[in-house]
Amino acid sequence: MLPEGSTLFVGNSMPIRDLDSFFLLNKKNIKVMANRGANGIDGIVSTAIGVASVSQPCYLVLGDLTFYHDLNGLLASKLYNIDINILLINNNGGGIFSFLPQAKEPKHFEKLFGTPLDLDFHHVVEMYNGKYDLIQDWEQFSETFAKNQEVGGLKVMEIRTTRDSNLKEHRDLWNSVSREITTMLKGDMK
Repeated sequence: MLPEGSTLFVGNSMPIRDLDSFFLLNKKNIKVMANRGANGIDGIVSTAIGVASVSQPCYLVLGDLTFYHDLNGLLASKLYNIDINILLINNNGGGIFSFLPQAKEPKHFEKLFGTPLDLDFHHVVEMYNGKYDLIQDWEQFSETFAKNQEVGGLKVMEIRTTRDSNLKEHRDLWNSVSREITTMLKGDMK
């Protein structure tokens, strides 16, 4: 769905890992960028808006904690009318930690690692004169994504997910890929 010549800026933690695993090779000229702040997620919004000031169209994909840590970076888009499309994947916390060993210690996991924010980002986007869409399904996402290509300024498309279902979907997908590779290799060995 990304237009030819797009810049895709990817947040840290799960978004960059998902891109590395699942971004399909295609014939489009798409520039992929990322950066890592001192804590991994610092300054991602500001950096992406800086990139958007010189590289259009620009799409930022990031999680809710990363978005939260640099909300004030949205001011540059408002002040300088910088076009940026943000895909906010909101799993209400640090989704990557569900994949790590500490997830097996439920007593303090949510407070220390899950770190749920329970924030309504619609208000923030509105504060910075942005266009906000809460995405409910794939059809709405496709329509909104296409419409936003015709709109200037700050556009945020929020997709709410749950960390538990995300973990399960990743594991199911990787198990499926592993089975396919094993089947393929066994077929080649005969």
